[in-house]
Amino acid sequence: MDLPQIYQLSEMLEFCRKTRENRQTIALVPTMGALHQGHLSLVEHAAQLADRVVVSIFVNPTQFAPHEDFAAYPRTLGEDAAKLAQYPAVVIFAPQTSELYPSGFQTVVANEGLGLTLCAKRRPQLFRGVCTIIAKLCNITRADFLLFGRKDFQQLRVVEQMVADLNFPCTVVGSPLVRARDGVALSSRNVFLSQEQRQEARMISQGLWRARDLFQGGERRAQPLLAAVANAIAEAPGLAVEYLWLGRWDTLEECVELSVPGIILCAVHAGTVRLIDNIELGL
Repeated sequence: MDLPQIYQLSEMLEFCRKTRENRQTIALVPTMGALHQGHLSLVEHAAQLADRVVVSIFVNPTQFAPHEDFAAYPRTLGEDAAKLAQYPAVVIFAPQTSELYPSGFQTVVANEGLGLTLCAKRRPQLFRGVCTIIAKLCNITRADFLLFGRKDFQQLRVVEQMVADLNFPCTVVGSPLVRARDGVALSSRNVFLSQEQRQEARMISQGLWRARDLFQGGERRAQPLLAAVANAIAEAPGLAVEYLWLGRWDTLEECVELSVPGIILCAVHAGTVRLIDNIELGL
């Protein structure tokens, strides 16, 4: 089955207008392509929620700093379309950069709370770029549902805050993190890992699972929970921790000791490849 693929902004606006005229609902799954099973789980969830599913495939330049991997980021539109062909409700929106950021573009959307911490400390432009492109895609599609994976948990919380603060008429849905059989969280950047790096990357999830076991055994203090993760990662000499953090699951307020459901978030480098992961505690 050949899925509809829309490249022009005007055509996407017209598609969404007609969908609404037909009293059909729309779910938006924003992606940068290089789709894996984690993305497909979002599409499957979206198809259960809405009549039509818009999967955007757009490598967003505004969330990359000049030294980051924008040019190298995998672009596999043909393969992505083949993976999506099993979902008849899907339409692909794959615009050119000039369609979404035309000459003279000046306006950005920025979160000045959650969007300044954790990943943003090393990548200060990240969530400004994320919020801007998601705001644009929401306005273009008028989506009823907006789906994100919980691997990028800070991103999910930032988008939820933006939708609430700016009164967007859509529901943000966070779908479970998806892992490969070896425990590594699925990510489009995993293709850049060497065989040795992939083996070492398994220690990230191993450490998170060790912390979860401690938590389930009654430990609530941040220091031993985070130490369990750090010690596991230290077993892989090729990995370098960027941050390792524990806080409330709902607000991302950092905690010394958990008294409510929490989450451990981490960013780890395997050579030049940046990997993020998390484990939810007490839900």
